[in-house]
Amino acid sequence: MIARLVNSLQHPLVKKLVKLRESRAYRQQEKTTLLVGETVIREVAAERQIKTLISTAPLSLPSQTSVLATPAVIQKIIGHKTEDCVVAEVYFPPPSTLNNHKLVVLLDGISDPGNVGTIFRTTLALGWDSLFVIEGSADPYNDKSLRASRGAPLLLPWIEGSWDEAELFLKAYPRDIVYADTQGTALSKMKFFPPLLLVLGHETRGPSKRARTLGKAVTIPMKGKMESLNVASAASILLYHIQEVLS
Repeated sequence: MIARLVNSLQHPLVKKLVKLRESRAYRQQEKTTLLVGETVIREVAAERQIKTLISTAPLSLPSQTSVLATPAVIQKIIGHKTEDCVVAEVYFPPPSTLNNHKLVVLLDGISDPGNVGTIFRTTLALGWDSLFVIEGSADPYNDKSLRASRGAPLLLPWIEGSWDEAELFLKAYPRDIVYADTQGTALSKMKFFPPLLLVLGHETRGPSKRARTLGKAVTIPMKGKMESLNVASAASILLYHIQEVLS
């Protein structure tokens, strides 16, 4: 049943969804996050349950609750102007396990949500199995991350944990470990062996000391007047190359 039109910016549902967008702790409490855009929502809805669907006109999408709202209300919820006035509160996927996954990406303190989202999208698009997100990295369910990822964190197995937990995982499921660095073996000369873990480090600091003690460094040689690539751009090259040589 479609609820009546919500046209007040002070409506309790609006306040709740704004809080969901702004607060990572609240997202963790509710086990839901926000997706924006009809196309992305339809793609994710094929695999994840929608709790609340908010749109300016009725949509044929399965959801527990459907609400009509004015464009102003929807833009208040999502925090920016858009012509695609469809937003959905979507349940988190069930807890994942990375056991026996062949190709895993580890995010080692990447702080920009856009970079995290782009890496999630690339990981899913290029057929890697999953991600391990080290605590302190940007939240994959952040609204900027979800826009960049097109909802990939809701579709791809991933877990978040400390480096101690990551090392326990690596002891239980040993694998070749490679970390991206400006100093290391050139990508074209590096040999890779499955199963494999690729570590992508912080935007300016690069890989952490923990990563450097565990694996071997790989670099993408620069031919122009630029010291390095953005981490998300470098990730795309590394993920594609490694997948190709191992397939």
